[in-house]
Amino acid sequence: MVRVIVLVLGFWTMLGGCKGNSDEYRELELRPTLNTDTVEILQMAFKPAILKVPRGTLVVFVNRDLVDHDITEESGTSWSSGVLKPQQTWSETFDQNEDYFCSLHVVMKGRVEVDGGRMTVDGGR
Repeated sequence: MVRVIVLVLGFWTMLGGCKGNSDEYRELELRPTLNTDTVEILQMAFKPAILKVPRGTLVVFVNRDLVDHDITEESGTSWSSGVLKPQQTWSETFDQNEDYFCSLHVVMKGRVEVDGGRMTVDGGR
């Protein structure tokens, strides 16, 4: 009889301990995972020119060139980094496909393709 009580108490204690861990686990599970990736600006180009990422990825742009650059969303209305001096960085989180360019050197173009990102008929955002 004593053995049964000890086993029941041990089992009950174990369940109580699991409850605390279970709540902790659920809390961690609900936190979003931050994906990050990098685009370098080098030799008057975005590298890579097309970056494929999961939705919600933080993309860090690094100016490794010798001159100033910026990163501007294709229509020029959603976002822009402002001028980045050499070695400066700027970041943006992407939830949809975005085309961008350097407004200081308009031949420089890039694209972030988001897995499951919204597409238009012409392949843009």
